Amino acid sequence: CGRLIAPLVIYLKSRGVRVSGSDAKIFPPVDSLLEGEGIKFHCEFDAENVPKEVDLILVGAWVKRGNPELEAVLSRGQHYENAARWLGGTLFREGRNITIAGTNGKTTTSGMLAHILKEAGKDVGWMIGGELPSLETRARFDPCDLRVIEADEFISGFADMNPKFFYYAPHAAAITNISHDHHNTFAAPVQYFQLFQEFVNTVPAGRPLVLSADDPGCKWLYIPPVGIDVRRVGFSPKSDQRITGFKALAEKTRFKFLGADFEINSIGRMNVRNAAIAISLAQSYGVRPQSAARALRSFELPAGRQEVIFKSKAVVAMKDEAYHPSALAELLPALRASYPRRRLVMVFQPRYTGPKNEGFQQRWVEPLSNADLLLMA
Repeated sequence: CGRLIAPLVIYLKSRGVRVSGSDAKIFPPVDSLLEGEGIKFHCEFDAENVPKEVDLILVGAWVKRGNPELEAVLSRGQHYENAARWLGGTLFREGRNITIAGTNGKTTTSGMLAHILKEAGKDVGWMIGGELPSLETRARFDPCDLRVIEADEFISGFADMNPKFFYYAPHAAAITNISHDHHNTFAAPVQYFQLFQEFVNTVPAGRPLVLSADDPGCKWLYIPPVGIDVRRVGFSPKSDQRITGFKALAEKTRFKFLGADFEINSIGRMNVRNAAIAISLAQSYGVRPQSAARALRSFELPAGRQEVIFKSKAVVAMKDEAYHPSALAELLPALRASYPRRRLVMVFQPRYTGPKNEGFQQRWVEPLSNADLLLMA
């Protein structure tokens, strides 16, 4: 029932494949999506759930040794794969993959790019982790000329410590930002940063690699001299492609980029930078900036990102999934700029706290102090 496996299961069933599966933590809307497609699944792990006669078993990245189904698969000697490696060797082998990596902003940037390409009439598929109102499905796996992939840096599976994005063979790539994450798996920042350096090394010569010009993590990268078309995009005067004319409005932002005027239905410099990365990549595939501007006027952010849940003259209530310190450091100033005369009250429930030595607790202090009132769960 994960964000990757669930849409893949739906696609496989549409191609005539018999599928079944199990998960212990099932949240809306995945349960209703699977049920609506007539897919049966188990809400707890049990060795009996795994068919003895089966062509392929996909093991989710969070499944660990001791799981009764995994132990049954190993003891029977059944063939298994993780989803990222299997996709890289099958569905993603044909067509041109545009991979979007980074600690924060992957989902939004991938969604913007897929929407721009779709509105421009391109034959485009996508695999994006979030729920995007602007795209009809979470993923389109059908054979296509172009494919936008949200490229996750987390490990691929219990016996495969490679990041998922190692398997996606980029034709073009982008990194939105790099800020130490997944501390339990990558204890030292250098381990985490090295993943992205190795990701960069998979981009073919002559193909675009778009980086944030404003992010200290992206500046850390050493780009090997192999002819990669490196573009640094951002507000910095040192940008190869610079964003100008930034204007914050309530629930909207205007800016200028590549000679065109843009207006997006979201706030903050981070989302403007995400949009600029998507625009730059789309231009590489024949979409003019003016066409991208028309497409982005109708783009809606993924569910749970700056999502307005109540609005009156006195109060605007919004929910956002930001938990990483670097994301919070972008979100709160964005709210200040878009609602300059409002009191900012933040209810913060850490989604990913980890152990006390993980490091996020201290790094939260500065960005959260920007609120007028903080209520922490």
